[in-house]
Amino acid sequence: MRRNLIPATAIGAATFAVLFGPGVLDPRNVGWLAFGDSPTQQLGWEFYRQQPWTWPLGLLPSYGMELGGSLVYTDSIPLLAIPFKLLSPMLPPTFQYFGLWILLCLVLQAHFAWRILSLFVDSLAAVAAGTTMLSISPIMLWRLSPEVSQWSLGGQFTLLAALYLALRPSPTRQWLWWFVLLTATTAIHAYLLVMATAVWVADLVQRRHERKTSSDAVRSLLLPPLGILGTALATGYFVVGAGVLSGGFGYFKASPVAFIDPGLGIDEGVASWRWSQLLPDLPPYTQQIEGFNYLGLGVLLLLAVAAFSAPSAADSAVRAIRRWPWLAVMLALLGMFALSNRIGGEHTYLQVPLPQALEELANIFRASGRMLWLSTYALTLFAIIVVVRIAPRKLGLGLLIACVCVQVWDTSPAWSRLHRVYSTTAAARFMTAPEGEFWNEATERYRTIRTLPFRTLNPPVGWGALSSLALQHDMRTDAVYLARIDVHRAEQRNQTAMRWVRSGCYPKDTLFIVQPEVAMRVRQSLDPSRDLLTTVDGMVVLAPGWYDDSRCSSRN
Repeated sequence: MRRNLIPATAIGAATFAVLFGPGVLDPRNVGWLAFGDSPTQQLGWEFYRQQPWTWPLGLLPSYGMELGGSLVYTDSIPLLAIPFKLLSPMLPPTFQYFGLWILLCLVLQAHFAWRILSLFVDSLAAVAAGTTMLSISPIMLWRLSPEVSQWSLGGQFTLLAALYLALRPSPTRQWLWWFVLLTATTAIHAYLLVMATAVWVADLVQRRHERKTSSDAVRSLLLPPLGILGTALATGYFVVGAGVLSGGFGYFKASPVAFIDPGLGIDEGVASWRWSQLLPDLPPYTQQIEGFNYLGLGVLLLLAVAAFSAPSAADSAVRAIRRWPWLAVMLALLGMFALSNRIGGEHTYLQVPLPQALEELANIFRASGRMLWLSTYALTLFAIIVVVRIAPRKLGLGLLIACVCVQVWDTSPAWSRLHRVYSTTAAARFMTAPEGEFWNEATERYRTIRTLPFRTLNPPVGWGALSSLALQHDMRTDAVYLARIDVHRAEQRNQTAMRWVRSGCYPKDTLFIVQPEVAMRVRQSLDPSRDLLTTVDGMVVLAPGWYDDSRCSSRN
């Protein structure tokens, strides 16, 4: 088995080479991180690298300040950020680990796909073909596209690893491997953690009679949750308090036709391309991306082939459900959550009312469409295994290889675009901090950059450049982009800010970026003999004490 995993590693590495190329592995190459969500991930790491050690270990007091910045909410992958911070003195001044992470994701994706398929398929050629199919899964590669660049969500190998642990027969030290997997997944991304934990619960119940001793039962029941809790505390999950209760459940959902819909439905100006050369974008599901779960034409053809031998396929499905009933239950529950209580696409065809408390709880994982990923992988695995096992050996292998070729052809315009983009940005700059005489003097005078007021829904215009400026000059800033913030502290901070506006008296160590909605009020209360209000690089800037840094008298 160990020797047979070498081809899996080769498949993962080849996928990486075709899609990204070696340029992204250069830790000094940060130009390709200027797209999508990449800037906040790289900035989160760079701020984290510069700051002293804190508790929680993943806290980012300078990036987000009282809003609750942490590695978790910049998606900077604490699993890598924390150990690389330990190595920071030995690293070059400019350093990124996201290229290495993508390579690990693709190799481990192939690794666990190979392991699962090897449980059910004897032919190495069929296992290799199936592994290739899973290694170019649209739902994973979409997260690695330049428009999205959600590197942590590219770690979908954790889902295959969870399925492997649940499916393998007669395991040894199952509790230990679940502890390792769930602890690591906690330090990658919360959505992956929820899905992996659901598989663990199914496996825990499924194997309840296999535990020979009470100590084994206790380890199986307690150690994985303790690993999750300890890692969540250390990496900064809880720094935002009630801020995890965001909005969007029922909007960022999966459509009932998600498996066959290759369209992304991105708003105009972001992207318009599809993940299929043949199938059209289905109108009922537009302007959403979180429910993207397209199987690919190759997988759909495999399912169609299985359907032609309906009795055999149905028998295989029934046997699988009987063998792993709790896993089937978890997949069904996650699928229901993915569809949300508002069934449909752009138009809701059925709405199930939920108690307010339950809907608020669901909003912790508002992008519920992601919860269909496990079912997408399960369907893909089922299609591969059934076709190979029910057809004569050579015919089954031939059908599988043909469908892999179709999958590559069908999705290639989308994923081949990754290589074109990332291979041409090696020389590009990451995030350029604003330059000029004003900024040079401002960074000497002030230690904090704040937005006035802070917008809880959208980051301020130019937030990346302002964060880069703060990073270069060892300043703090709330001009940031975070997945979640502490909404109560943000409200308190804005109430305090409005008192400053009314009084015309501001902290002398803080440079303010004034938002359009309060610019007039700031101007009305401004003391022009003391403070500077001007427009620089398209931003309205308030510099308290620019002309006279003596203490101002409150007029509140």
